[in-house]
Amino acid sequence: MNEQAEALKQRTKRFALDVIALGRAFPTEESDESGYWLEVARDVALAPTTVVDPLLKEADELTAIFARSAMTARQSADRQSINRQ
Repeated sequence: MNEQAEALKQRTKRFALDVIALGRAFPTEESDESGYWLEVARDVALAPTTVVDPLLKEADELTAIFARSAMTARQSADRQSINRQ
């Protein structure tokens, strides 16, 4: 694994651990979107904004990274498909 991929893996793990720590205050139901629950936590003052806002920013950044990665992978697959024709 290259250095950039390892750094992203560690960043994602740290984010997950931070969200889990905050999530202990959430109702016990499943959530599909971390960002949604972080916004809810902020809006109802479930946790201080000094805790929630950095997590929400990280959620947005990671979402952008993964969305871009998925788009790049899709474009690569499309190019490979065209080259096979």
